[in-house]
Amino acid sequence: MRFEIRGETEARFYGLTDQVTVFSRLDGTAQAPKIMAGKKVGTFTVRATLVDEPRGAVDFTGVVAPRPAPTPTADAVTRTDTLPLTAKPDASFVEPITVRATHRGKPAADVKFTATMISSAADAAPNDKGPYFKDAQGKPVRTLDGLRTDAKGQLVLPQVFTDGTSGTFLLRLTTADGAAFTLTLTVA
Repeated sequence: MRFEIRGETEARFYGLTDQVTVFSRLDGTAQAPKIMAGKKVGTFTVRATLVDEPRGAVDFTGVVAPRPAPTPTADAVTRTDTLPLTAKPDASFVEPITVRATHRGKPAADVKFTATMISSAADAAPNDKGPYFKDAQGKPVRTLDGLRTDAKGQLVLPQVFTDGTSGTFLLRLTTADGAAFTLTLTVA
């Protein structure tokens, strides 16, 4: 059986050849060698023919897709100010909570975060009391998805509100790749 790669991509069989001949197995099937995609994006065809009978060719279509863009990540998250994060019960945190994400010391732009008011350092489940965000309908939510840093690596969280519960609470910021950073919020 002869396998031949046709098309404008750089796809080649292992060994960097575009044509290879293999023997069929005892059950009559033949398998082409692995194909290396190359860097050029596009479609290609693998044509399979019997060496002694070229009229019965069978074509298979392959696609070389672009590599996905790397997911932006952060290895450090710090607050942009040093003021204590405190609020009164049944009120809100006056100043917005702003953090800066960096990767190897440089601002990490477009890093996706999830913000969750967690129960404790050992329990990442959303808390059922204490500080909260509001959803589009104005209802309390303690988890927000889809937050992203700006071009300078900064993330300004939506306003944080408080219920009537006093105490110390934890806000965990988690990146898409699982790195977690925790802030302490005080309601008193």
